[in-house]
Amino acid sequence: MSPDIPQLRPLSTNSRQGLPEWVYDSLIDLLLEGSLKPGQPLRIDAVAEQLGVSATPVREALVRLQATGLVSRATHKGFRVAPEPDGAELVQLIEARLYFEPTAARVACEAGDPGLTEQLRAAYRSQEEAGSNESFEEFRQFLRGDQMFHQAIINGTGNNFVAMAAEAINGHVQRFRAFHGRVITDRTETLDEHLKILQAFENGDPEAAEAAMRNHLIQVRERVSVTHS
Repeated sequence: MSPDIPQLRPLSTNSRQGLPEWVYDSLIDLLLEGSLKPGQPLRIDAVAEQLGVSATPVREALVRLQATGLVSRATHKGFRVAPEPDGAELVQLIEARLYFEPTAARVACEAGDPGLTEQLRAAYRSQEEAGSNESFEEFRQFLRGDQMFHQAIINGTGNNFVAMAAEAINGHVQRFRAFHGRVITDRTETLDEHLKILQAFENGDPEAAEAAMRNHLIQVRERVSVTHS
């Protein structure tokens, strides 16, 4: 086994994920677990050998991770885990989300897609079911539910450019989560704020959806500011 990267979970033969997606998700999991450290090398051939795949899906996954800021790449030095971010950077990331996510919520709600509302319910239920005893599995489930919730709204706009911008920004948020604690400290607040957004979609109220999303992100920014002041 290569010393460059810890053991990853095997890809299920029944999985519908493509190899690059599986490698991408697995590396994010390792970051969240704390198994990969800031500045640690990620050699394509070593990762590919350990996973039993070719270099191509590994390279694709690492390039995608680079776009989110989770991985950096230097000429002649290859890929490395990105440096640890600070609290001020996360505040800026949330402010960037404030520029477009409230509008995205309004636009997505105006579309009136019942399938989107069901996706939001499913993401909300996933976060509810994550529990609160602060195990890594529950942390990961809660975080993925959060990503599902916000990504469903972004996708609901039907705007691919907004989706690309959101993916890059949310990758940086994952980077912060990876290095700054692996427990959810604002579970109750987040669930309450997400519920208000969900209710706005259920009621078909675009203005309420926009206002609820804006309030949610403002509250997250305030919680982050207090925690890292």
